[in-house]
Amino acid sequence: MMHNPLVTIIMPAYNAERTISKAIDSVLRQDYSNIELIVVNDGSTDNTKFICSQFHDDRLKVITQDNKGLSGARNTGLVNSNGEYVTFVDSDDWIEDIFISLLLRPLLEDKASLSICGMVREYPTYKQSISFEESSTFHDCLNNEAFLKLFEGGLINSCCNKLYRTDVIKNHKLLFSGKAIVEDIEFNLKYISVSDTISTIKACLYHYIMGNGSLTSKVSEDMFQNYMAIHTQFLDMLSNERQSVAHEFVYHQYISIFMRYIAKICDGTITKKEVYPILRKYINEPLIQQSFCSHSSTNFKEKLINFCLKSKLFDFIVLYYHFKQKR
Repeated sequence: MMHNPLVTIIMPAYNAERTISKAIDSVLRQDYSNIELIVVNDGSTDNTKFICSQFHDDRLKVITQDNKGLSGARNTGLVNSNGEYVTFVDSDDWIEDIFISLLLRPLLEDKASLSICGMVREYPTYKQSISFEESSTFHDCLNNEAFLKLFEGGLINSCCNKLYRTDVIKNHKLLFSGKAIVEDIEFNLKYISVSDTISTIKACLYHYIMGNGSLTSKVSEDMFQNYMAIHTQFLDMLSNERQSVAHEFVYHQYISIFMRYIAKICDGTITKKEVYPILRKYINEPLIQQSFCSHSSTNFKEKLINFCLKSKLFDFIVLYYHFKQKR
């Protein structure tokens, strides 16, 4: 292990035997070599630990612990990190060879607190590239309208397409809270609130593998509660004249949760009797109502769903989706 790695890469791993070899290899083949890779084997019961042991590279360190979940594994990595900068790579994803070198450049040259790159979402049958319009550097970010607009693009949410300064994390005692689904957004909002300069890189350097059995297919009332907490946190960070940014950002998350419940009705895994009281409960929440009222729909489908949800016409949405599936 190098004594003074400049960059730490933290990789949580739970039963990742099918994917972790590619993930580790993508980190160790970076064109920037002064790194350490900390794999946190988070209670795996498969061959994850054995596969890690087959990599003979002194930059790789494996920490095995009882299962603590994604947030717990990342926090273990942070506590054990030695680099001045830190990033996160999930054990089922992979990164381009220039990921570290390009993200590191604005932190060294422009003294940025955070650098963010584009990403490729890899679905089973297709790929979707999500990038910034251009590489830029932003100052006074929470009062910078151009930066705040970036929240709509979806690249602010994840922790995996970013390079952070370790001293900012440690000085402000930033850790992952363990709130399912929103742990990345919550961490990033806290980090951004104490950051001076943030740089974006247009290149898509992170490959995010979208699996059919991912957490994003699951649904529970906790998802509403967690996003309402994020909504409140974001509002507290913004001046009154910029509050609409938070309403607009969280609107899409709320819609996504509502539609996951509708999808569960359509595929027969939950009944209307179970789902409709939950939908009525949360569509009446003041924060969610405020978000819906602040959003301006741009197409017919969105306008229809928005209207039906606000009017509690859930049967119409179910019928609409049944119709779409049959076409």
